[in-house]
Amino acid sequence: MTANQPTPTSLPPTPMPTLMPTATPIAQMATPTMSTEFAISSLDDIVGTWINRVKGLNIEFKNNPRSEVFYSRGATLISERYSIESGQVIIGEYLPGPQEAWGKCLTNPEATYRVFITYIGDQPVSLPFELVGEDNCPERIKFLDGDTLRWVELCII
Repeated sequence: MTANQPTPTSLPPTPMPTLMPTATPIAQMATPTMSTEFAISSLDDIVGTWINRVKGLNIEFKNNPRSEVFYSRGATLISERYSIESGQVIIGEYLPGPQEAWGKCLTNPEATYRVFITYIGDQPVSLPFELVGEDNCPERIKFLDGDTLRWVELCII
């Protein structure tokens, strides 16, 4: 060693605190886990607002049963009637509204999508869509087919 270097020293061990038992046990919180994906079975499974984050569009499924597609802070682009049968959403007629955006679909608007849902606890989380057969609406295909919508909020209408 050279004369100007400090000499190594060891630090004394740090004592571990002693844990004292308490009179009341502390309950551990259960960590919610994501459920497995399962086919939807009723309107109640999907009623609410869902977002396709990649496309920047929302769809609100109402319990009357009507759906509306809109941008996050914008007007409704399209409104359609839908039904649920055997784990599938069947989209039917267009309702009066600004239908110019999806005009190619007006002559034959019906389409069927297989839909699954996952939950964390009792909160819905995701809603993947898969086209079954054909859809004459290319804009709807881009929005739904093969994409997973994410839960935004419950709507009661």
